[in-house]
Amino acid sequence: MELLETEKAYMAGIIDGDGSISMSKQTSKYGRTDYRCAIKIQMDNREAIDYFHERIDEGYAYKFFDKSRHKPRYVFMWNLNGKNTQEFCELLLPYLLVKKNQALAIIKYYKNGIHEKRILDNELIRREKLYKRVRKLNGSEI
Repeated sequence: MELLETEKAYMAGIIDGDGSISMSKQTSKYGRTDYRCAIKIQMDNREAIDYFHERIDEGYAYKFFDKSRHKPRYVFMWNLNGKNTQEFCELLLPYLLVKKNQALAIIKYYKNGIHEKRILDNELIRREKLYKRVRKLNGSEI
């Protein structure tokens, strides 16, 4: 991902205002716990979503009908998942204000390497702490 500094600042502002940086947790039927990182932007303006999708060349963009609003209407979303979230957070980190701590947690999550076949207990504990930290920062404590 190569972006101009002005593009990084613009994208950070959009994410701070209309985006989210999050982690989710899933447990398989075999008892394995997996964590997923995501960056999402939801807007009424398709141009901004298309801009992210074209410049980042990762993730996916789509439109959906949002019935939860006072006036239901179509909205546009861009979503970036997985390891790409680390690189994107690192690029935008100097410009993020509101979501800086969430970005730092995502970066920290991926720094230890997450693709080992056998995950040690202390690594699971570390991941769970980061997951809970991001949930708390996003106002959705568990």
